[in-house]
Order: sequence, then structure tokens, then C-alpha cells
Amino acid sequence: NILPGIKKGALIGAVLWAALLMVVALSRTTIHDEDELKRLTNMNCLGSIPVVSRKAHGQRPRVADESDRHGFSESIRLLRIRVEREMNAAGHKVLLVSSAVPGEGKTTVSTNLAMTLAKKKKRILIVDLDLRSPSVNEVFGEKSSPGITDVLSGKADPNELITRTSSENL
Repeated sequence: NILPGIKKGALIGAVLWAALLMVVALSRTTIHDEDELKRLTNMNCLGSIPVVSRKAHGQRPRVADESDRHGFSESIRLLRIRVEREMNAAGHKVLLVSSAVPGEGKTTVSTNLAMTLAKKKKRILIVDLDLRSPSVNEVFGEKSSPGITDVLSGKADPNELITRTSSENL
């Protein structure tokens, strides 16, 4: 009789699919929304920046871009307001923008946030500590200068790294 073999095969298949789904669910490392962030880290989300393709945009998105169709500029302004409020409440003067993965938007977020803070008369020093691909100078149209690795190895003076941008206070 074939029927018991089919039932046994279907049961084994269902158990294997359930096990596979469990492995995928347990190995998931992406946080999908603000509630999940709060639950997993006990931290508040200060903002959500829309994904803007660098290919479609032609360059890194900027707050000053008049052709912003993605809500990027408004999301950066809202982030600035929330960051300012949190930093003032805690008495902090230093902000770190970090990620373990290249291409997630650290430079885009930090430079745009710096520009919006500078427009509000805050004095801003942005420090590019990306050892793999420093690009803050590129964003501001400045020539490449000695980097943090040059300072750490004693090949450059930290004062050589400071570059004034065309933006006042930045």
C-alpha cells in the first residue's frame, strides 16, 4: 500500500519546511521597523531616512537638492530636530554615526545632518574615520587631504586634517 508512504513523506516534508523557516527566522538580523528596534535594543528611533539610490540620483543625496522627490531633505531636517533635542537633554556635544557595513549611508546621513546643523548656527566639526573609504571631503568638493591613519601613524599633524567648507560653521 502506497498511502502510508505518501503520508510519511508529506509529514517529513512539512517538518523539514518548518525547521527551515525556523532557522531563517532565527538568523534574521535586519530590524524592520521602529517598534522592533525599541524591543530589541531598548533605544528610541530618532528618524527614518528613505532609501535614495545613488545611481538614480547621480550622486549622494543632499539636503540642498531642489529636485528631492523622495522626502530625503525633510527626513534629514526632522532627524536634526530630534538629534538636537536628545543631545541637549543629555548635555552631549558629540554625535557618532556608525555602521559595520559599507554603503549603508553613514557619510550621506552625517554630512547632511552636519549641513543642517551648521545652517542653524551650530559650529560643526565632522571627522571622517572611515578607514576603508573616506569620502567626506568628496561630498564637500574638497581635495583629498591626509587621513586619520596618517595622524595615527605619526605621518601627519591633526591640524592638517581640518578643512573649511563653503558652508559657514562647518
